Amino acid sequence: MPDDPADPTDRESADPTAADRPAARAARPSGPRVVGARFHLGEQIGAGGMGEVVSARDEQIGREVAIKRMRTSEPSERQVARFLREARVQGQLEHPAIPPVHELGRDSEGRPYFAMKKLAGVTLADVLDRDAPDDRFTRQRLLRAFAEVCLAVEFAHTRGVVHRDLKPDNILLGEFGEVYVLDWGVAKILGVADSLDGDGRGDGTDPVATAAGAAIGTPGYMSPEQVQGDADVDARSDVYSLGCVLFEILAGEPLHPRGRAGMITAIEGVVAAPATRAPDRDVPPELDELCVRACALVRGDRVATARELGDRVQQYLDGDRDVALRRGLARDHLARARGELARGDRGEPADRNAAMRDAARALALDATLAGPGELLARIILEPPRDTPPEVTADMEREAADSLVTHARIILVGYVGYLAFLPVVAMRSAPGYAAIYAALTVMSTAWAWLVATRRRSYPVLGFGAMNFLLIGVVSQVFSPIAFAPALAAITATILVLNPTFRGRPRTIALVLGLGSLAVPWLLEVLGVLPQTAAIDDTGVHLIAPGLVGGAVVTCVTIIGSFVATLGVGVVVAYRIRTKETEARLRVHLQAWQLRQLVT
Repeated sequence: MPDDPADPTDRESADPTAADRPAARAARPSGPRVVGARFHLGEQIGAGGMGEVVSARDEQIGREVAIKRMRTSEPSERQVARFLREARVQGQLEHPAIPPVHELGRDSEGRPYFAMKKLAGVTLADVLDRDAPDDRFTRQRLLRAFAEVCLAVEFAHTRGVVHRDLKPDNILLGEFGEVYVLDWGVAKILGVADSLDGDGRGDGTDPVATAAGAAIGTPGYMSPEQVQGDADVDARSDVYSLGCVLFEILAGEPLHPRGRAGMITAIEGVVAAPATRAPDRDVPPELDELCVRACALVRGDRVATARELGDRVQQYLDGDRDVALRRGLARDHLARARGELARGDRGEPADRNAAMRDAARALALDATLAGPGELLARIILEPPRDTPPEVTADMEREAADSLVTHARIILVGYVGYLAFLPVVAMRSAPGYAAIYAALTVMSTAWAWLVATRRRSYPVLGFGAMNFLLIGVVSQVFSPIAFAPALAAITATILVLNPTFRGRPRTIALVLGLGSLAVPWLLEVLGVLPQTAAIDDTGVHLIAPGLVGGAVVTCVTIIGSFVATLGVGVVVAYRIRTKETEARLRVHLQAWQLRQLVT
């Protein structure tokens, strides 16, 4: 990791948490097995190029500790000064979230060491890098830990210390809820020209001082001023790094890429809104805005202190959400929704779905805001200019269901036609009965297939058969007796068929009139036998179906009335039922919408 190039110690060696690593347990520390008068060394925990961390037992108190010491037998004055500086900085920061330093000294070979608390747990980096979520580390728990880290960093700031290398690797989550900020090796002491002798009196000539312009920290978490090597880095640099950590907790991915690319994007600036980077993670708007402020390119625009950053996160956890922010976001969503609908009103292309989503979000963010409820109602109740494909598909499915109902109504009608087959057979010419029976059977079969197979068959052919059947009926009972009622009912059924495309009204009208006018015209021309005579005394029906005894004729007339009226009533009742159901659905939806927006 590209930290301060002047740092002789691998930063991983400062981690007193690696005792659980199998490779570390197998390693043996270099040098003496006893340090000072009280520490007996155990296994090596971690090691870098110039330093190592070893587990040890404090025989004086009887506790396990971690010893960090120089590995090289002849360290330079620069290396020793930097090592001692790290120990003194960490030792002066007495805070529950900062590992305490118990002792600072030199071993029997003259190498400096310091003893600190031995920690157990997992780093935040390990938690965030896991592919599958860990139920032990929910977002709420990580945010609580983050708030504690902010307080620890603020404590260091009040003592004039800037960490300069805050990142998930340097945040430890203990096994019993503890939180620790690790690795203070490159911390900056404010008011000191980066002198590393630890006495705070650097004069700028110290050979181990960090040169101006050197980038200290980890790419991806360094503030822009760190990347540029500014000499006046202050506490706001740590705020930036904390913002990067918060972004990673919320978005599930780092704000900046690793390596040199991360240094470039830090200087150029990136959109630090986790809700934009990871829209599926449901990032709370107040935390989204908090990340943006913490990672502002200009440090004067950032959250002022680490404490404020932690307090804002804690307020979210406590349920004290930023009401003003939510209202502002609600107004923004409402303005976008209104703008989208305004484009549609002007005839320009408009996304009604986007307008509906924005209006719903505005209502969810601020239920007291005037406007989004009414706008949402308008969008729902006013149909769009163009029918959406999803609605067309729904209508097709509903038409299929309606077609089955339609076919069942037709089957009821053909029961009446079949009931009159004996009358037609007895009272008409032999050919008429055969035609009547064939047309009735074919039409009944058509309706039965539609009702059972839930699919449409040619509607125009079905209509032609029906009106031809009415023409036969007109020759049995005359075109002016019963045929007009049958033609009206048949035309109504044909128009109501949901699969009849084109011009159903015109076609039904032409076929209906033709079924009545053509037979009557053929009678006038003498082509067909006359079924009615018109003179000065009125109309005289001489149709075959009405010739016979008075009783039979009366029964025939009454039966035709009952059949015609029955079919008409059934058709009208089914239409009324469907219309009532449709109106009820509309009123229920309107009522539910009113409950939503009031």
